[in-house]
Amino acid sequence: MADLAIDMALEEEYFESVNYQNYEQKTNQQLVEIIGFYVEHGLLSNDDFLVKLSGWFQQNKYLTTKQRHAVLEHLARLPELD
Repeated sequence: MADLAIDMALEEEYFESVNYQNYEQKTNQQLVEIIGFYVEHGLLSNDDFLVKLSGWFQQNKYLTTKQRHAVLEHLARLPELD
């Protein structure tokens, strides 16, 4: 049973890493569009951290390195949309 839990944790970590790498190749504008899709599908609310950063980008037309890193980390944890 413990082996199954370890395997599941490693699998989740692997997918987060792959998702992070995929999102890392996107532009900030593409990331904001992806966040919009998550909102449309009801996986993020308007009060969510990612939505607030999305609003910041739309207003200021840039994300700081720290903000971009936070967006990438949060998106990597979300389930993929088809």
